[in-house]
Amino acid sequence: IYRGSKFPAWTGSFLSGAMALQHLNRLAMEEGRVVVEERLLNRKLGRVRLVAEGPDGLLYIGTDSREGEAGKLYR
Repeated sequence: IYRGSKFPAWTGSFLSGAMALQHLNRLAMEEGRVVVEERLLNRKLGRVRLVAEGPDGLLYIGTDSREGEAGKLYR
């Protein structure tokens, strides 16, 4: 659940990685229901394995290896 200040419109959103579809998924919730699903970075980074919010409010995204490259960490 995003609680940082860098992306105020995302406050309270659930963020998760999609390995098969290779995107960052954001779910906005209201009253316990998903009201918006947004697919970000679609097929730009590879398989998203990890999403974490840093103490700086930025997102850190870890990817799986692809096409002979090692996995990467993005900020």
